[in-house]
Amino acid sequence: MRIEGIRYQPTEAVFFTDDFTRGEDNLGIWRKEGQWALSGVDSPQPNPNLSANPFALHAQLSAEHPMAHAVVGYWFWHGYAAQVSVKIQGQARAGLKAYLDDAGNCWALEIEPQGKWRYYPKGVIRLVRIKDGERKVADERPLPLERDQWYQLRLTYDGERIKGWLDDKLIVWSISDEFPMGRIGLIASGRGSVFFDDVIVAPPNQLAEVAKHIKITEQFTREHTMTEWATERGAFVEDKTNPGLWWHQGILFGDWEFDLALPSDDRLKGTFTLYFCPTQRSGESPIALRLTRRRKPSRTIVRLNTRLPIPLPIGVSIPVKSPGQNDFLITLLSGKRRVRRMKFSPRKAFGQILRVRRLGNRLSAKLGDKILFSINDKSVQAVRYLSFRSDGWEPDWSRSYLWCSHLLDDTFSIAPTRWRAGRGVWQVTARWPCSPGWAWFGGTGHRFPTLWSKTSFEGDTIIEAFVALKMKSRGNPYPNPRDMNVSFCADGWNLNSGYTFILAGWGNKGSALFRRGKKVAFNPEARFRHPTTGNFAGFHRHWFHIRIVKFGGYIACYVDKKLVVEWTDPEPLHGGHIAFWTVDNGLLLARVRVWYEKLNSYQPAPLPPSGLPDELPAEPQSVRGWMPIWNDESRAIITPLDEGDGVCVTNAMSGGRMLVSAPIANIKVDENSTLKMRMRIPLDVRINLYLKLNGKLCAIPLTGDLSHPSDIIAFRPEQDDVRLDENTRWVDIQLNLHRIGMMMGVP
Repeated sequence: MRIEGIRYQPTEAVFFTDDFTRGEDNLGIWRKEGQWALSGVDSPQPNPNLSANPFALHAQLSAEHPMAHAVVGYWFWHGYAAQVSVKIQGQARAGLKAYLDDAGNCWALEIEPQGKWRYYPKGVIRLVRIKDGERKVADERPLPLERDQWYQLRLTYDGERIKGWLDDKLIVWSISDEFPMGRIGLIASGRGSVFFDDVIVAPPNQLAEVAKHIKITEQFTREHTMTEWATERGAFVEDKTNPGLWWHQGILFGDWEFDLALPSDDRLKGTFTLYFCPTQRSGESPIALRLTRRRKPSRTIVRLNTRLPIPLPIGVSIPVKSPGQNDFLITLLSGKRRVRRMKFSPRKAFGQILRVRRLGNRLSAKLGDKILFSINDKSVQAVRYLSFRSDGWEPDWSRSYLWCSHLLDDTFSIAPTRWRAGRGVWQVTARWPCSPGWAWFGGTGHRFPTLWSKTSFEGDTIIEAFVALKMKSRGNPYPNPRDMNVSFCADGWNLNSGYTFILAGWGNKGSALFRRGKKVAFNPEARFRHPTTGNFAGFHRHWFHIRIVKFGGYIACYVDKKLVVEWTDPEPLHGGHIAFWTVDNGLLLARVRVWYEKLNSYQPAPLPPSGLPDELPAEPQSVRGWMPIWNDESRAIITPLDEGDGVCVTNAMSGGRMLVSAPIANIKVDENSTLKMRMRIPLDVRINLYLKLNGKLCAIPLTGDLSHPSDIIAFRPEQDDVRLDENTRWVDIQLNLHRIGMMMGVP
């Protein structure tokens, strides 16, 4: 074979994104097989311009259509990484194809949840090579995967290996000596539903840059009730001892980038100074970047009058003017010493992005594409805080953004792949029935909607969340305003395993901090004031700003910049997962920031407590006469003890009310009737004993007061009736049933 006339066809780097925000009939760029549709917001009147994340692509799988396939791109695409977010419901598997050629050859990354029930996660992730019609599993790993959870899939090629990633973690890989190129595709098979969102195809380094910048619905940045969380300006608070100095509330543990959008109006004048500080002390002389807009017209200093000689008797007046100023200065300062100074034309500078970057000991900046400076100094590594002072102008905060390598920042404008729904349905949902277009990410459909972080954080941490309660209806908008709660340093399964900050708990009676189920601080004044639709600014349209600072053993919890509770733990918990949850409400999250010292572990889903079965029985099973009573809050599993006639009761779901019926019924009560029981109750479990006498119910608290319906009579036992050994946690119960009946008015 002889080849002549070789030519090079220049191509740009591949860059393609799709978040499916479009009309339902506008999916023409995707070549589809199977049943596909757009899935929208939980609202009767959705409005994409007022929603956090309005759409996802939905593959509908059934016996008639067990497969779905969608392809986009061109045969010459190469040198890219492909990424997509996916959620699986039902008995299905789903994945991402890359480097797909016209013959169908490609690589595929697939996930398949395989657990028999939700609270025992099992599954597998596979890297598959499809070539010449044959399917070969190149690598496979078991993982604790759950249905109805969002995961992020990514395929990359580094010149030697095809790599499969799950939630930014490299899981599977295979060596390839081929040059991969081609389209990308979305695949689903089985029975149920699969949702896809946030498709990105880009060079690997550019993919990382895209991930740095979060999305915020533009209208949110324009609303005065939302600017505190929707723009970077809201992250700054004024120094109480130094008016005019504003501190960013985050802490910069790692490398960072700060994009400052210079305003488009070049007629502004004055200075804006950004300080890079090792601590939050106003008297320091830190590294600073001063931006000065000088705008001063020239003025006449003196006017010279003269007369031309005869025969031209003409007088001439000549003004002498001072030079005007019309420039833009960028000055780098170290303390009071000027390190670098650069001058620009205002028209070329204003409207541009000024990016300041810290990478290790190096601090650099560029304006647009022009590099301004790059310095290497040990003091740069010590920078932990940012502050600014303005005299005349500020950046365009709606286009400014701070990124940090040790920051989780989520506006939930993309699929929530860094979180897992522990309880309830978590989706973008309308906040107000009276204005159903406004929608944010939130949890509903359960008495305790709970959202967990997949990642575990360790060391010093700052947690920030902007939260609100979902309005229920126009007639009864907030029937039970209470509980905007945050658990942290927890195990990802049990809310009581770490610290918990409860805001407006116990029916809006106060706020408290707990350590592993024990109350360590309480503030009765920290509660919702006038939680009605009439209180627009303070509740109905307000986003509550919860801020939790944990430095070592010191913990401080703030709400709307006011300290609510603080406490120092003599034996601090060092790290764990974060959870947001509520009680008898829907909880909405507008934005969450977590500034952390280091990451601990990642788990797609937590493993449940030991002793749970692989598969939950279809119906409650009686064991030695004890019968679990299932509800949406618990799944009690009863197993016999090896010795004696006792049983072990385990809640297969974290938290909630676990109900078990004892093998005692139809007893005739007289003066000598006594109920004797012995049970071992873990420290983080609260138990009520319920008795039914002549049709009336009585609640007897054993290890802590539990709420119960008002039609149930409460009986508080005497000290000798219930004896608890704090060391072994064994409880001996001896109750006189006749005395209880007399108290209840039962003959």
